[in-house]
Amino acid sequence: MERRVFRKLVSLEEALSLALSSVEPKPLGVEVVSLEEAVGRVLAEDILAPIDVPPFDRSSVDGYAVRAEDTYGAQYGSPKELKVVGKVGAGEFFDGLLSKGEAVEVSTGAPLPRGANAVVMVEHAFTKNGFVYVTRPVHPGENLAPAGSDVSRDEPVLLRGTLLDAVSVGVLAALGLKEVKVFRKPVVAVISVGDELVEPGTSLSYGRVYDVNSWTLSYLVEQCGCEALRMGIVGDSLREIEEAVLKALEVADVVLLSGGTSAGSGDLVYRALEELGELVFHGIAAKPGKPTALAVVRQKPVIALPGYPVSALAMFLLVARPLLMGYLGARHSPTLTARVRAAVRMASPMGRREFLPSILAKSGGDLLTFPIPGGSGAIASLLSADCLVMIPEDREFVEAGEELDAILPWGELRVADLIFVGEHCVGAWALLAMASKRAGFDYRAVDAGSSGGLNALRAGVADVAGICLYDKASKSYNTPEVLRRRGVSCVVYRGYQRVLGVMTAPQNPLGVSGFEDIVSRGLRIVNWRKGSFLRTLIDLELEKVAEKRGASLEDVARCVEGYGVEVSSHSEAALAVASGAADVGFGLERVAKRFGLGFIPLWLEDYDFAVAANRVKKPSVKALLEVLKSREFRSFLSQTGGFVVPDDLGSPKF
Repeated sequence: MERRVFRKLVSLEEALSLALSSVEPKPLGVEVVSLEEAVGRVLAEDILAPIDVPPFDRSSVDGYAVRAEDTYGAQYGSPKELKVVGKVGAGEFFDGLLSKGEAVEVSTGAPLPRGANAVVMVEHAFTKNGFVYVTRPVHPGENLAPAGSDVSRDEPVLLRGTLLDAVSVGVLAALGLKEVKVFRKPVVAVISVGDELVEPGTSLSYGRVYDVNSWTLSYLVEQCGCEALRMGIVGDSLREIEEAVLKALEVADVVLLSGGTSAGSGDLVYRALEELGELVFHGIAAKPGKPTALAVVRQKPVIALPGYPVSALAMFLLVARPLLMGYLGARHSPTLTARVRAAVRMASPMGRREFLPSILAKSGGDLLTFPIPGGSGAIASLLSADCLVMIPEDREFVEAGEELDAILPWGELRVADLIFVGEHCVGAWALLAMASKRAGFDYRAVDAGSSGGLNALRAGVADVAGICLYDKASKSYNTPEVLRRRGVSCVVYRGYQRVLGVMTAPQNPLGVSGFEDIVSRGLRIVNWRKGSFLRTLIDLELEKVAEKRGASLEDVARCVEGYGVEVSSHSEAALAVASGAADVGFGLERVAKRFGLGFIPLWLEDYDFAVAANRVKKPSVKALLEVLKSREFRSFLSQTGGFVVPDDLGSPKF
């Protein structure tokens, strides 16, 4: 089947305008629901208050109902004496008229006796022999809530199109309403497309991945106030896709597909939509989200989102959600955004609006944003993402300090109590989890490498960075000189050492003994990306071999098959060896054991914790440092394996 090319990309604004004009989403009917079912629904009528709230003048404190003029001149040393003629609790009333020189004891919420115009707080009075002595004067209206002061009868309280929340339902209850008219929930069918997808809970064969989008999109649909109908997975078959869409249209008002929307020969969704109805657009000038499409089939919208989770999330919020809110009948339904400031310089492709999953941090009066590495296919990046930062299509770079708009995908502005950025390590991630549970704080953990961690510290985003930076001059890790060159003001705390070495096939059948062996026998390797700490160590070992042979590193590298094949994670290196793509790889002992591989230890790498100098006393940071020194964490490292734990774990290095 021929490959389709995106010949015309529409802007996000054009895509939304085309979607709304081609479908014209309107409410799908009205139904009556009880207050128990009202949260998340949209009002189908204006609500006018049938009563005053409160329906009577009532006391807002515990004290004594009085005529304010009877308290004028009262002082602690010269109190005003009033006769107590009754007592009224909430739900009771005083059957009489308060006269000059009298007072009635009242509870919070009790109706105000006739004749009273103020309430003296119990703290400003004392009683003796049936009299109350007021030690502080009150003015008319003090410490009471007049009838209708909250809501006046016949006042419009909630308008048609209001999305009801807990407070709205509380207001309805205060008005005495037991049920309310709302618009019918749109039913949204959610379908994932792709031969590679399998349901969570089933076995995962090589080359397959678990379906993510049908679960996340269904939740987002429900969060909008619609009813999600998850219809599972459809394979990459034109007939299967068409049948699934038609079946969904029989029971749903909107169909939401994800995956199979690109222009490759195997991406069939847009072809199916062309066969079934009118394809309104296919291709948006956005990154991620370019392959998004929308069609009208049997007078209903079918929205096709990209398969990568970050892409699907962004396009759902910007294209699908406004459409769904139209069917809900909501008056105001903008996607929640915030104005943020870039913490670091960010690059972006010209001509396409980019959305970067990012964390948020407060620094002074600014809301800083720091991008999370990972790309549109990384679902875990959404786990730490507080927002999606929008970079305009006419910008190739955004400089640190510039203001940008950011989408808040979770419907709220959230900033974690502790932000950790740095080299990924199971030890550091376990430390964060332990400290969070013990001290009850929220945290964000971003895998951005050692350099990324220091950049986040310098920018004022990170509280703590996990670092393992090798200094060739001193042949040691995380030295003051290295950090000084990076311009970071921090305190470094002693971490642990990770065991690194050569990964081989199980039981090392080739008898690999070291780098001399690898070079002389022409074994296939898988290398690490340039600039990484392991690439530095590998090149240092190859330089030793080159020195013995009187050759250069470049000469030796040309003799090593796979020197130019680069990986960026320990699991990737282990997988290359386990699959037979390489004879040897390089990485952590712990990862090699997890894959059942042979392992030859060569290096010990220091993994330390750099804390921003001005945040050492921050409560969440103090809690983290306490756990770092704890017996519990030391035990975890020992039991996990692949770590060397020093006696001074958690103590300041410099």
